[in-house]
Amino acid sequence: MTEKRFLYSDKVKEHFLHPKNFVTDDDVEEWDKKADGIGEAGSPACGDVMKVWIIVKDNKILDCKWQTYGCASAIASTSMMSEVVKGMTIEEAEKLNPKDIAEKLGGLPQIKLHCSVLGTEALKAAIKNYKAKSKGEIMEEQDKITKETTIGEAIRKYPQAAGLLLKEGLPCPTCPKAGMETLEAGLKAHGKSEEDIEKIIKKINELKE
Repeated sequence: MTEKRFLYSDKVKEHFLHPKNFVTDDDVEEWDKKADGIGEAGSPACGDVMKVWIIVKDNKILDCKWQTYGCASAIASTSMMSEVVKGMTIEEAEKLNPKDIAEKLGGLPQIKLHCSVLGTEALKAAIKNYKAKSKGEIMEEQDKITKETTIGEAIRKYPQAAGLLLKEGLPCPTCPKAGMETLEAGLKAHGKSEEDIEKIIKKINELKE
């Protein structure tokens, strides 16, 4: 059987033989923990699977790591992609496409162009994952109890807080607005200082963690 040979540019050979930002099996667990976004693309059935990890700060990608067991074109294109994307904003990185990467590699054989798709697909999946995490963190922050939260709302959000507040005399059974006043007002009415109030609110928020 005659072996098919493809002409690769020097750039492709360089990134295939000496891939940049590649994650070994020993480091996968570490990057799973430290990455701000993780994405995968490809199919185990066909043997080409790509995983990408990104570190993001101030809406810019500071670092990009990857792992694949795909072909030479997949390895070279993702290696190049991981270098190009550093310093890009999230919006710029989302616009990156396989054609951009192929051009920076000096071109890829037509039959191998599809291999360059894996890297950018996994990158976009990592960005999507990062955005989902960011929204979750924002929602979690918004969900926290503050001094302005009413006693009733605090108990609805954190049922476990009922016992803690009861010890502090809240909600007051003789107050006509029981449960409707803020935690700050209620606790102050029971002689708590600002420092005491901060500690109690901190304890309530810790109940959900």
